[in-house]
Amino acid sequence: MLDRFRSRIAKAIAPPQPPKALVTGTYPRFDSSARNLQLEYGRSGWRYQLPGWPQRDHLPELSGRNLWTVLQEMGDNDAYCGATLNAYSMFIRRSDWTVQPASKEKEDLEAAEFLESCMGDMGHSWKTVIAAASTAVPQYGFCPFEKIFKVRNGENEDDPRYGSEYDDGLIGWSNLALRSPDTVLHWNYDPQDVTRLRGLTQLAAPDWRQVFIPIEKLLILRATPGKDSPEGRSLLRSSYRAWRTKKIMEDFRNIIIERGGAGIPWAEVPQNIVNAPAQLAADPLNPAYIEANASYQSITEMLRSICLDTQQYIVTPQILDEKTGKELVKISFLQPAMGGDIVAHITAAIETEAKAILLASMTEFLALGMGSSGSLALSRDKTDNFTLSVSAILDAFESSINDQLVKQLFRLNPEFEDLKKLPKIVHDPVVPLSTGDVATIISLFEKAGWELKSQSTIRDTILQSIGLPDYEEQTALESDASAVPGKESGGRAEAIQQIIEARSEAKKSARKEKRAVRKGAKYKTWRTRSGACDFCKTMEGERRKIGDPYSNGSQRAFGHPNCRCYSEFS
Repeated sequence: MLDRFRSRIAKAIAPPQPPKALVTGTYPRFDSSARNLQLEYGRSGWRYQLPGWPQRDHLPELSGRNLWTVLQEMGDNDAYCGATLNAYSMFIRRSDWTVQPASKEKEDLEAAEFLESCMGDMGHSWKTVIAAASTAVPQYGFCPFEKIFKVRNGENEDDPRYGSEYDDGLIGWSNLALRSPDTVLHWNYDPQDVTRLRGLTQLAAPDWRQVFIPIEKLLILRATPGKDSPEGRSLLRSSYRAWRTKKIMEDFRNIIIERGGAGIPWAEVPQNIVNAPAQLAADPLNPAYIEANASYQSITEMLRSICLDTQQYIVTPQILDEKTGKELVKISFLQPAMGGDIVAHITAAIETEAKAILLASMTEFLALGMGSSGSLALSRDKTDNFTLSVSAILDAFESSINDQLVKQLFRLNPEFEDLKKLPKIVHDPVVPLSTGDVATIISLFEKAGWELKSQSTIRDTILQSIGLPDYEEQTALESDASAVPGKESGGRAEAIQQIIEARSEAKKSARKEKRAVRKGAKYKTWRTRSGACDFCKTMEGERRKIGDPYSNGSQRAFGHPNCRCYSEFS
């Protein structure tokens, strides 16, 4: 006993020793061959009830498709959540999208022109596609589009949806059709490889059929990848607890205001009427109980109608007690005792939860100016944080568009198979430069000794940032417009428009000619369409070698502004 006690004392006063290494067994040796390095061993941790049927959330009330219902209610019925979504949507939609060529080489510039033409040759405009994503992605976390392609063979009378402004035979986009996130029934993964997404199954109105859409036909835009989930993560998810608490307190406050203002409908009736339901249940055939229960039902229905604001007035008979002469039936309102500050306290708690919603979504600047505090400097800082968040979402859009959309488009057009690098669809900065920022930049250029006249790219970028056209482009158009017959004075805007359209047609014709040369064509023939003018009719059938001009001096079948003639290659 004494030895055990001494051993404990010795352990207590002994200096601390480093912990011993845990023995967990031996690790398997890894064969770092090329084949093994290509395999995927781990998992992202995305949870699902069945393969492709996501659990979506750890809270039972947000699991499965319940999440879509809650997110829709948050965005549609709550002012603060709706303001958050509108802020993100407006900032995302205000960003312009342009095509960035891989280089200034001729082939890369032609590829960029083709990509830009595809963006403007869809059933819906590119702005409409971004607008749809700007609403769905912040609210649901993702937005799927179905990619629909077409062969660009000009107008299609049978189905205008597949018509095109171009007649070059290339493959372009017919449409990027929105598939609402809340119509996704489940995702389809490869049974042999649960990490490989094969597509999604949709269940949507109006026919409510289960439709499988393969991954090759999908463009999926996400705000954040989450656990490598195709559904991403909604920006409203972090606000759920604050929104639920705020919703409950708003209901309590409204009930308290109603009860404290109008009062609670109240009726004082004889004892036999109050006990009528129980007495009638015990003796259903008693005429007195039947009559008393009818009075009870009539009075309770009247009180309920008053509470629901469906009854404006009350008419009651004057029934007096034969012995005392007092009224037997009284209708009135009870005024509950209310603390003077209870509504104010609840309102303050609601505002606290509302600010938590804005804080979770980085839109606190929306609350500035609504209270007694706030400053311009604080607003600028919070707005900068918000624009960084919007820029991150746009960057995610840009990456997905170029990976899932642009690469596939050029794979479908072998004419561009020799390209070393593809053009990209990029977004402009979210917040353009202010005039004060422009003045500061110009001042810095002057101090550095740089002349903006010799820096045309930088100069044009500054002009575009404040909404002005490029200096060189505008000058060139004005110069060309002055040479248009009949436009020496007046009609300058119309002349400029004709020049722009002519340049666009020239680019289309050049692409079509290059495609024909690649296929072995050596000659071009002037062809007219129905309704051609007298001059163009005289040019019909004129044949020239590719590279030689027609008799009117033009390299392509173009006789005048708005000319609809074309060259046929052979």
